[in-house]
Amino acid sequence: MDLFADRRGAVYFFRFFVLLILSGIVIIIPRKNQKAVYISRGDSRLSLLIRMIWLIPVAIIFLFTIYYPVGDWDGMSHWIMKSKVMYYYQGLNFEYTHHNVYPILWPLNVAVQFVLAGGMFDVPAKWTSGALFLVFFAQLVEGLRILNITLRKALPVAVLLILVAFQDIFKVYYMKNFINANAENIFLAFLTATVVMLLLWFRDGKLRSLVLAGVMSVGLGLAKFEGWVAVICILISLFMVRNKIREKWPLLIFLLGILLPLLWAVWIQTHGFLHNFSHYTDAPTLRKLIFLLKTEFLVSVRHNMTILFYASIVYMLLFGKKGPLIDSEKFLIVLSGLLIGFDCFVNISLTPEQISRGIPEAFPRLFLHAMPSYFLFWSSRCLIDSRGQNG
Repeated sequence: MDLFADRRGAVYFFRFFVLLILSGIVIIIPRKNQKAVYISRGDSRLSLLIRMIWLIPVAIIFLFTIYYPVGDWDGMSHWIMKSKVMYYYQGLNFEYTHHNVYPILWPLNVAVQFVLAGGMFDVPAKWTSGALFLVFFAQLVEGLRILNITLRKALPVAVLLILVAFQDIFKVYYMKNFINANAENIFLAFLTATVVMLLLWFRDGKLRSLVLAGVMSVGLGLAKFEGWVAVICILISLFMVRNKIREKWPLLIFLLGILLPLLWAVWIQTHGFLHNFSHYTDAPTLRKLIFLLKTEFLVSVRHNMTILFYASIVYMLLFGKKGPLIDSEKFLIVLSGLLIGFDCFVNISLTPEQISRGIPEAFPRLFLHAMPSYFLFWSSRCLIDSRGQNG
């Protein structure tokens, strides 16, 4: 399939991708019916300085993303190599790549950048990854603000989450998330944008918010395999609050986020590119399940992100709101629970040797997928007093 016979097709795809990203970031703009949370003229210089200090870690991670050499071979071989093969053959050729069943929104975007740049330059891909990280962070802060959490509280919570995900204090100089060539940043950007649009829908009840959430979910499903799973989890979570959904047709947009990756898998299979799917190499057994959960628990108590998760649960039980859950909280806790469950059990079909070797890297990375929705839930329960209204 010749995608790049001239640059017009590349330009059109790039414009489509930019529109997806802009539609995810546009909700940062203040709305008339939202409380003013921007820095007002009356804010003190000290308050402004403190808020800018909170943004320094975000800027540092962004600079690491665009300037730090990629040390993740899986990211290079799995994602960027696909982009280079597509550019070299000027089409969808997957004879020399692996995990071809994975959706290709990220490598296709990078291949388009190669076309626009006239060569296989990695720098634009790293800048795009850095921009997606900023979108993820901005959406996280926006989600907290939609829950009526002040910027003074929202910034520390969001910065703390990205710091514990970025740097594992138990492995000095080990920086894994956000800066590598894999598709994590595009996944997190689309996932958080989808959740934030749904929070806006919970708060305002406007149909356009639900529709835009569906549009974001399509990008999420096409980002990577875990994105396809996340769209399914989002739909299951919405089922918990189905009485709030008066117009059912927007849910069909979410189904596109499930259907399109399946159609892609069919295309890969029919064209003979489904060489392997190494996540499933051994039959699941009860003994192996116990070994898997034991390995994951031992990893979790030695990683600062999961330790923070355990500590936050204790804090929420002791000091969080005691009243019943509102609809947005039901959605967030079910979604985060499903994503954590997926992280815990998805590797059951690996061999014991693969579990021992791969879980220390894979478990924290997949656990991060559940953290945006979980910490939005935690913030809704712990950062607003009992008189507050948060959705």
